[in-house]
Amino acid sequence: MKTNEVLQQDVEDALLWEPLLDAAEIGVSVKNGIVTLSGIVDNYLKKMQAEKAAKNVAGVKAVVEEIEVRLPGSKFKSDFDIAEEVVATLNDNWNIPIEKIGIKVENGYVYLSGTIPWNYQKEAAKRMVQSISGVKDIVNLIQVEAEPNKAIDRQKLIDALLRHWAINATNIQVEVTGNTVTLKGFVSSLYQKEEAERVVWKTPGVMGVDNQLNILFD
Repeated sequence: MKTNEVLQQDVEDALLWEPLLDAAEIGVSVKNGIVTLSGIVDNYLKKMQAEKAAKNVAGVKAVVEEIEVRLPGSKFKSDFDIAEEVVATLNDNWNIPIEKIGIKVENGYVYLSGTIPWNYQKEAAKRMVQSISGVKDIVNLIQVEAEPNKAIDRQKLIDALLRHWAINATNIQVEVTGNTVTLKGFVSSLYQKEEAERVVWKTPGVMGVDNQLNILFD
């Protein structure tokens, strides 16, 4: 198992490789395999990129994200301006049923709510909003109600996991009970664990995921 010092260096190196980030803006501390990210960035996308980079480092058990989004002093965006841009951005994606999504903006925080049929639509809504200037954070409260009683094709799900470039799925076991999928076994990073769950949520008929994957440290 990596020491805290080695893990901290690995995370700092990972941040250096991200083209969107200025690693000097982001502080990294590690205790017992838990990484805390701190600092100030000028947009939400940088905040998410830093979190993703840290999660992709082998040996990271969890990430505590304390990065603050703050626009440069000369710039200001009202909640109304942000809300207008959120609506326009989601409207531009025909795949997102904006009529089923509630939007609230308060002090730069964007709250998404409502009920939609697919998890990938929920993810797409957040992904599009996170690139909007002035957004400090996104609280994604959208609920997913998949088509009920649709049988889950376990083999197609396994094949999808095996195809994913970032996941070593050879050590993942997939169990299907009704419309719930349970993942067991081992992966090499927190990022792989989350990616495996993301693949499952894209599978037709899935209404619940029990992610029991363990992270196998070097």
